[in-house]
Amino acid sequence: MNYILISDLDDTLIGNDESLQKFNNVMSSLRDKFFLVYSSGRFKESILSVVQEHGLLEPDAIISNVGTEIYYHPSWNEDKNWEKLIGENWQKKEILSILENFSVEPQPYNKKFTASYYVEDKSVVEEIRKNLKNYKVQIIHTKSYLLDIIPDKAGKGNAARYLKKKKALSTICSGDSENDIDMLTKCDFSILVGNAEERVKKQLLKYDKIYQATSEYASGVIEGLHFFKATN
Repeated sequence: MNYILISDLDDTLIGNDESLQKFNNVMSSLRDKFFLVYSSGRFKESILSVVQEHGLLEPDAIISNVGTEIYYHPSWNEDKNWEKLIGENWQKKEILSILENFSVEPQPYNKKFTASYYVEDKSVVEEIRKNLKNYKVQIIHTKSYLLDIIPDKAGKGNAARYLKKKKALSTICSGDSENDIDMLTKCDFSILVGNAEERVKKQLLKYDKIYQATSEYASGVIEGLHFFKATN
């Protein structure tokens, strides 16, 4: 294997069936070159369901719940070392108690290393940041309404770096939204697909190692892989 390819799912690989088929065809022909990882804010079972529903190639690993859990094919056993690493200083009960003082709606799934809410008002997000400034957390506001609070050692970017060290391979990452920024800036090479939001494109212009594709969805990932000559 030459690279770890870590890709977001929703609005990156998933979003256009023709592009996804192109991705599957290209990756199938190069499967021995890549340790393939899907990284998502979804929980494990949801990721595996999406893989089956959309006919995605089976990955070698998945990173779920915004970079707080890592599982490996074929039995999908969780990486307990990663769990132990990110769990240090995680004070979820205290964080949940603080958030009770805000008019925010909790997301329906109880995840061990995330406190997740629906929040549209950016001023509320900033107040939450102020109230949690003494906690070792990352606060991620995505698509203008999804708020995730996770341990500072977790996240898509840190999970990518963990796999890089574990597999001793260079990382290529692809994504489209705010919760991918951490990953895109921490990988060796990164691809921002053409359908990414304009504010994300502007924010990432200063990074030479992040290729901004013109093609959308999975076609943008393939375009980026060609740009980095990873398909040669």
